[in-house]
Amino acid sequence: MNSYIVFGPLALIGTAFALMHLGDYAPAERELLHALSLRTQLFGGRHPRVAATYINLGNLAYHRGRQADALVEWQKALAIQEALS
Repeated sequence: MNSYIVFGPLALIGTAFALMHLGDYAPAERELLHALSLRTQLFGGRHPRVAATYINLGNLAYHRGRQADALVEWQKALAIQEALS
């Protein structure tokens, strides 16, 4: 298994958090979407780590003032969590 696919999302999410705290939201979103793609590729669409990435995307949208978009991302995470329960 490619180690980038396994560990890359962690680096991308860390970078996204740093960018978000700097107020650089567009690049942060790109990093999170890339992490989501890798995690989905690695784990499939119904996995807690995929759900966590949706939560991160929702948090980012919320910080950008896009509450409706945040709600959509959080609902995706909730659907995954409910499916796993």
